[in-house]
Amino acid sequence: MASSEDRGSYHLPDLVALCGDSFELRTNPHCRAATEASLHWASMHGLFDDNMKDFAPRFQWGLLAALCFPTCDYPQLELIMDCLLYAVNSELLPGPAYEDIWTRLQRTTSSAWQDHFQLNLRALRDALLSDTTPDMNLDQWMEYKRKASGFLLCLTFIDYACDLDIQEQMQKSTLLQELTRHTTDILELASYNVRQARDDDTSLVTILSRRRNLSIQDAINAAAEEAKSAVSSFLAAEAKFLQDGSEANASARRYVQGLRDWIIGTAHWVYETDVHFLGRGEDVKALGWVFILPKSDVDPIERYISELKESSNNT
Repeated sequence: MASSEDRGSYHLPDLVALCGDSFELRTNPHCRAATEASLHWASMHGLFDDNMKDFAPRFQWGLLAALCFPTCDYPQLELIMDCLLYAVNSELLPGPAYEDIWTRLQRTTSSAWQDHFQLNLRALRDALLSDTTPDMNLDQWMEYKRKASGFLLCLTFIDYACDLDIQEQMQKSTLLQELTRHTTDILELASYNVRQARDDDTSLVTILSRRRNLSIQDAINAAAEEAKSAVSSFLAAEAKFLQDGSEANASARRYVQGLRDWIIGTAHWVYETDVHFLGRGEDVKALGWVFILPKSDVDPIERYISELKESSNNT
């Protein structure tokens, strides 16, 4: 009997369920207005090509920011959305969009926060320019991926969204650093299909498949176990952190809550955006089956947008 992979599919576990019932999903009430303003900002700064301009709302970058930063005010949320749109549509190249963002951040953040932001931005750029080496062990690869995914840069905005000043404490607290690491390690599963279609071998599923000689489905299952382990490790580190009265001050507690918002917010967002499942997020959430995309010289998201545009023109 043919396996699901022979038929061109694999089963993805429910990413929200992997997080368990210890996290509360919250949404920023300014989501709709800030999203509209941010999409307009991105268009005015030339971040969208002609195809993306009409279909950018389908990728729900505004919703990602609203789920992960549910308590900040409108100007903060809009700026965070602008940063996300810049990061995913500019290849992090300097230009008017970045200059506008940086000018606004300089007016509203401390020099310590700005240094931390620039440090993570440089780490992201360097990671994207570097190649993973075949002799990396899994821990080394995860460290590389934390930087290359952009998650660390995104988590910088917890301080900004919550008006915190905890950079000095972050540098001294191994528990806060551990909690941050676990937060970035949970959601590698969703991106596998689009990456493999690009012949991108940097996903966790591909790494596990090659280094443990696993089928894709077995590698998916192994990656799911890694995600479960990351959640368990996060909760254990959080409990230890909260028991330590010397570290768990009000600012640090708000930062940890921000990590919680990021974990559960991204778990829900992957099914709402077209980034990973190209319009099939609801089906994947309900049934778990993902049809393997063919490898192609054309980026799968670009092909998907072209198909949407063609369908729109024919109706």
